[in-house]
Amino acid sequence: MAGLTGRRPGPVVFLGTSVAQRGSSPPIVTLYRSPDDGDTWEKFWEDSTSRVQLLYSPDFANDTLVYLKSESDLLRSRDGGKTWETLAKGIDDGVNGFAISPTYARITRLS
Repeated sequence: MAGLTGRRPGPVVFLGTSVAQRGSSPPIVTLYRSPDDGDTWEKFWEDSTSRVQLLYSPDFANDTLVYLKSESDLLRSRDGGKTWETLAKGIDDGVNGFAISPTYARITRLS
């Protein structure tokens, strides 16, 4: 299926779809989470945006830490994507990427 990507950090699976809209509007991006290795799915985020990053801790199996960066917002989940807290809104000016170091298990500061 075009626009379908997934990455598996453990028994929790994340999946994203991107559906184009007519004209110059950005696509509708929908993110899903499966808590049971793909047997069931729940939608946890949807927005009309052209850029989305979903990053999880290199130590996800132990800390279940996940970040979501959209064009303008930064969210964090400490429970494997079940619940989300907004860390920042309106950060679209000059922020083009977000990364987690593979050798650093927990992020303590974003700048």
